[in-house]
Amino acid sequence: MKQCPRCGYKITDEDKYCPHCGLDLQRQYKPLKKKTTKATNYLLYALILFSFISVPLLYSQFLNNFSQNIPLTQQIQNSTLLPDIIEAEPTALFQSFDTLADYKKEYSNVSSFVTNIENFEKTLSQKGEYTFEKEYSIQVLNNYNVLYRLVYTTMISDQYEIKIIKEYDRAHSYNREITSLRKIKAETFEDLLLNDEEKEMINHFINDRTTIDQLIQTYSLRKDEFNAKKEKLGHYGLGTYQDNASFVVYRYGETYQSELKYQIESKDYMG
Repeated sequence: MKQCPRCGYKITDEDKYCPHCGLDLQRQYKPLKKKTTKATNYLLYALILFSFISVPLLYSQFLNNFSQNIPLTQQIQNSTLLPDIIEAEPTALFQSFDTLADYKKEYSNVSSFVTNIENFEKTLSQKGEYTFEKEYSIQVLNNYNVLYRLVYTTMISDQYEIKIIKEYDRAHSYNREITSLRKIKAETFEDLLLNDEEKEMINHFINDRTTIDQLIQTYSLRKDEFNAKKEKLGHYGLGTYQDNASFVVYRYGETYQSELKYQIESKDYMG
């Protein structure tokens, strides 16, 4: 026996209405059946098949778009090859190295560039018994052009410093070498000038004695001007200039210093 869901009166399975309250028991207990059709099944199968095909394609497209949006500098970060130069203006600095070892360690195809630099350093050592301090600045731009700045400095004595700067780029848009002799602790005008022995010393690096002689001779005629201005020599000093060379005197505390500077444009690139 079971009870009427509305009044609780006992009813049998054969009762269609509650004898006590008249509740329609057929509607109250009629089970709800889900009807499925062949068309519904076909639609379900089609959706499953579509998902197997479309999802991998959409995922692949997403990865492709994501890769294209990553900056080039990030895409090659783990590369061991320095890529070819892109025909575009650089917009940022990608990497910077201050040692040849780090540069060579990062890129496996720059050995020839490093070898050329090392060979140049050997030629410096052949000019005399000099010990050069080395300073490297190797900058990789985001179009994969590389800017090289190599600085070699040696103190010949407590009064003379020779500095050689090599600047060039991988794209071969510039290539220059700047050599300078700095003479410090000079107290008189004559001390600032170079004598024959000093000219011969710098000639090992510049190899243009004619230009050196002309510069020193021209400046030697400016003694009166130097004496008139020596107490107020500023940042730019007092100098004599040619197209690719200069001789400039500066005040340094209670003493003076002169700098002979010579620049050449080289035809042989080292990288």
